[in-house]
Amino acid sequence: MTLAGVVYMKEASYVHSISNSKLSKYCDGCLKSIPNLWSCSSCKIMMYCSRDCQRLMWRVHKLECKQYIKYGRFPIAPVRLILRIISMQVCL
Repeated sequence: MTLAGVVYMKEASYVHSISNSKLSKYCDGCLKSIPNLWSCSSCKIMMYCSRDCQRLMWRVHKLECKQYIKYGRFPIAPVRLILRIISMQVCL
């Protein structure tokens, strides 16, 4: 099988946001889809495949996690993406 095009560069995303309908299917750290994900122990919303992925995302997730618990609401993916971009700036 021949693939069109050539990959010249791959780069990890600066920030990401999983759509609400797919949150329970993908790890928020590595974006892998595996059968046995576990949720954040605080907000119970974000899912992770390992402690390493959870630790990797904690710097960003800790700010949003507090808000999810405080307001009892979970914003749509585009809003979460904007909040994560802001969080990354705050966490630097």
